Amino acid sequence: MDITVSDMVTFLGDVPGFKDLPMTDVEEKIIPIIGITQFSAGQNIINSGDSPHTLFIIFKGRVHGKTKTPDKQEHHFFIHEGNVFGESALVSNNRRSSQVTASSPTTCLTLDIDTFQHIMMRDWRFTKAFFILIGQRAIERLVKVEIETYYWSDKYRIGVNEVDDQHKRILESINELGKFLNSAKSGENIKWRIQTFIVEILNYTEKHFRDEEQLMEEAKAPWLEEHKQVHKGLANDVLNFRERISELSDEDEQLHILEQMHKFMVEWLIHHIMVEDAKFGQYYMKLAVQ
Repeated sequence: MDITVSDMVTFLGDVPGFKDLPMTDVEEKIIPIIGITQFSAGQNIINSGDSPHTLFIIFKGRVHGKTKTPDKQEHHFFIHEGNVFGESALVSNNRRSSQVTASSPTTCLTLDIDTFQHIMMRDWRFTKAFFILIGQRAIERLVKVEIETYYWSDKYRIGVNEVDDQHKRILESINELGKFLNSAKSGENIKWRIQTFIVEILNYTEKHFRDEEQLMEEAKAPWLEEHKQVHKGLANDVLNFRERISELSDEDEQLHILEQMHKFMVEWLIHHIMVEDAKFGQYYMKLAVQ
C-alpha cells in the first residue's frame, strides 16, 4: 500500500493522542520517524512477554487483543482503523502483557518507542496528550462489559436485500445471546447452553459469509479476496472463543468469556456492516442501475 506524507498528516489529524496537537508539529516531528508495516489476517502483532519497542497506529484493518485484568480475568479488546495500541510502553519498560492479532489484512503506522519518548520529553504537549490516552485506555479495560440490546435500523442497510436480511438475523442472534447472559446463573446447564449459542452463531455466520462472497463474486467485486480474508479472520476469532470456553471448567469464567464474545460480535458486526459491507452495497447498487 502506497501511503503519502499527505495521507499520513490527514489521517493522524483524527487519531487519539495526535488529533489535539498542531499538525505542523506532527508533520515535522512525527512523520519523519514513522514506519509502515503490513500484517495478514491471523498474524500476531504483539505477543505477551515481548519487549515494548513499538507504538502501533492502525491505518487500515482491525486487531483483536486479549490481556488479563487485575483480578486475573481474561479481557478482550478490539481496535479499529484510526486508533493506537501498544501505548502503555510509553510509561513502562515492563514486557507486554497483551497478545494482539490482526483480524483482517492490517496496515499499521509504527513508531519506535525510544525515539518517540525523546520527542515527548522535549514537548510537554505530546506528553500530556498520551498520558490522557493511556489513562482512558486503562479505565476502559477495567469497566465491566455492558450487555445491551441492539436494534436494527436503516443505518445498517447496505441496499442488498439478501445481505441485509442475514445481517438482521445475526443481530437477533447477538441479542438472544445478550438476554441469556443477563439472566444466566451458574448450575443451569450453562456449558451446554453456551455451546449451543456458539454453534448456532458459527453456522449462521459461515452461511452468511458464503452467500455474501458468492454475490460479490457474481458482481466481480475487485476486493473479493481481501474480503474473504476479513471473513476468515472473524470466523477464526469466534472459533478461538469457543476453544477458550471449552478449556474452562468454572461456569462463571465461561460466562465471562462469553460476555467478551458478545462484545466482539457486536463490534465486528456493526463495523463490518458499516465499513466493509457498505462498500459492497454501493458497488452493487451502481451495477444495478447500469
